[in-house]
Amino acid sequence: MVNYKDVVFMFGGHGQRLQPPPPGQPRIAHEIYDTQSKYEATNPLYYDDLWAYNVTEREWEQLKPFCTTCQNQSEVDGTAERDVFGPRGRHSPSLANYDDSVYLFGGYAFGGVTNFVGIYPTGTATDYPSLNSKYYLNDMWKYNITVNEWEELFPHPRYPIRPSPRFGHSAAISIKGDQVVMLVFGGYTWDDEIGDLWYYNISGDTWIKVEGEGEYPSRRYRSTMVPIGHTSQLRTGSTQQAGRALVFGGHGCLKGASYVEATKSKVVSNMDRINNIDRQWDTQYDATGDGKITVRGIDVNEYGDPILSTNPDLWIQTPNDYGEKYCYEELDDLWQYFPTSCPKDCSRRGVCEYNFCVCDDGFTGIDCSNVSCPDDSCFFDYLGHRQVCEQCNNRGTCNGYTGQCDCQFPASGESCREYDCLNDCNGNGICDHARNNSLGYGVCECFTKDGRPAYEGLDCSIPVCPWNPANEKNLTCYDRGICVNGTCVCHPGYGDSFVHRELSAPDGGLFGIRIPTDWDGTPIPGCGYDEEKDAYSEAFRGPKPADPITGRPALPECEPIWVADCGDVFFTFAGAPTLYGMPLIIALSLAWLANEILDINTRP
Repeated sequence: MVNYKDVVFMFGGHGQRLQPPPPGQPRIAHEIYDTQSKYEATNPLYYDDLWAYNVTEREWEQLKPFCTTCQNQSEVDGTAERDVFGPRGRHSPSLANYDDSVYLFGGYAFGGVTNFVGIYPTGTATDYPSLNSKYYLNDMWKYNITVNEWEELFPHPRYPIRPSPRFGHSAAISIKGDQVVMLVFGGYTWDDEIGDLWYYNISGDTWIKVEGEGEYPSRRYRSTMVPIGHTSQLRTGSTQQAGRALVFGGHGCLKGASYVEATKSKVVSNMDRINNIDRQWDTQYDATGDGKITVRGIDVNEYGDPILSTNPDLWIQTPNDYGEKYCYEELDDLWQYFPTSCPKDCSRRGVCEYNFCVCDDGFTGIDCSNVSCPDDSCFFDYLGHRQVCEQCNNRGTCNGYTGQCDCQFPASGESCREYDCLNDCNGNGICDHARNNSLGYGVCECFTKDGRPAYEGLDCSIPVCPWNPANEKNLTCYDRGICVNGTCVCHPGYGDSFVHRELSAPDGGLFGIRIPTDWDGTPIPGCGYDEEKDAYSEAFRGPKPADPITGRPALPECEPIWVADCGDVFFTFAGAPTLYGMPLIIALSLAWLANEILDINTRP
């Protein structure tokens, strides 16, 4: 039930059909009679009717709302139609009202005979086809009082979480400033009490779970929750103490203990009997490896369950079939909920908004105790009630203690904006951290030799085979061999070639003469051709100084530079330097002979 102005609304409940009266006797109005001669346990009576009691007029009225979201469909297991006219029949949901509307959440329903056997489910989902839609519920409904309509509310698509199914929970509307939420605490589900706290953001259709800190009510159900701190008439929630709520009593575990301690503590009972043997029992039950439940080594399955104490002030906890504890304590403790209670008071680096910290610039974390990292971008998501940060460019984690980014390779730099190179370029190049390649690594600028890359690959791990500057087509191994780990393996008949340049003729053609040069194209002393005198001479003789850029020493006179690039049909043999001049002499002789033959053929 929930109040609204001078009206009290009531929904659902669990009842029992009456036996039909004898013939001729009148029936009681609004009662439901059993058409069978015997009550059927598989067809219990769960109400789905909505009533309004007018306090001023002192009269009840049954309402017949429309439903804007209902569909006439069957459950996945083929039983009972679902929510045809509004929320299905149930007992122990919660009702709360705000702004001419009543909000209903959860409860316990019965939708037909299924595989449900009444114990904590241990099988797969296929063994219990109706668990998501029947029995313990977590659906949310809104009844619009002014237009008499039901509407099912679904979580925001970006925030699909919601409380677990339950009944017997307590709920209340909390208003503080511009924020309005519906608090939901505790409940009961699958043979176990619940001790969590949620609130529903009415303006944003989102569920938020509140994490407790310090003392916290123990798990329980059928407790009472009421809002306090609102302005008495307008209920604006504008006061400093607005948004609070009181929780009292219930049925569950251990007075005044935290949720964690409630699952571990003991409650000593009076004298209990097992097989007529008087013993003093506590509630510390154990489960053996083979699944047996024991109390101080006594097999409960063999001797039977302890008989509950008749002392109403001290109920004991007994295990269910799976070793969990039932809580049978009637609670009389009083708790107060504060929307302004945040972890560590936000470390005095932020503002508390319904138990979540809105941190000042430069600080992050649930308690604002962490510092931001360079280039971090943070904002508070009021819809999901959480701080959202883009830290370290989403390529690393921010160390909240040092304010430094721990980058995920290949990210690097102060804010992980830069890139590290694969294998640090293997020491064969320099990493350009500002650019990235196709795999996301930094770009390796591989070292060069004689103006040409000495290594290649994403990490400069592949040596480049020797290259002759005279090879204008830039062919690897002159296409006369295979490059293997930086070395040309020549096909039969091919060997080293020397660095040279072709001698040009006045008409732009070529004489067909190769002049040995150094790496810069300068003729080698003693081996060159004097272009001015059009003859081989001693013009280029003399010592050549070392290259000021590369630092290479001057070449000995008439010692061509040989490149193992498979570029020649001649072979050079290791340890035979006297042969260095032979290819040139043979080449020049062949060129002279070819020229003479051409001259003879062209004579008149």
